[in-house]
Amino acid sequence: IRQRYKDRRDVLIEGLAREAAFALQAQGLRRAREQAEAERLEQAEQVRTLMDATEEGIYGADSHGLCTFINRAALRMLGYRQPADLLGRNLHELIHHTLPDGRPYPKEQCRVRLAMLAGDAAHADDEMHWRADGTSFPVEYWSHPIVREGRTVGTVVSFIDISERKQVEN
Repeated sequence: IRQRYKDRRDVLIEGLAREAAFALQAQGLRRAREQAEAERLEQAEQVRTLMDATEEGIYGADSHGLCTFINRAALRMLGYRQPADLLGRNLHELIHHTLPDGRPYPKEQCRVRLAMLAGDAAHADDEMHWRADGTSFPVEYWSHPIVREGRTVGTVVSFIDISERKQVEN
């Protein structure tokens, strides 16, 4: 009887030890996950701070041309109030649809789109962006592909209003 009691006690102790080990492991994983999430949020806040600290307009678009992010300077220059006004919407159709001479700018010819599809950067200082109110302004822009796991998934574009430069040139 004593041996059976000892055997059952040992099995119970081993079972409790395994459960305690699993609980400690789960707690450690939970803490690691919480810490990783806190670090991710802190990095996202740092990126947002950097993007909003510049006077250059900056936006991102996915491979379909839909807005994925936009900074305050871009919103201000383009005449929009909040990111939600542009997020998920086709940027070419909203801000890059017409050439300086007034002709439509087909997305199939858009330098930003073509560069993104080729996985290349692009630069231009002879195009226009269109504001929410329908007015336009000349821009100089730079676009760079966003590559994840070896695949181009979008582009990030930075731009400046070059109205004053164009007035001086004229």
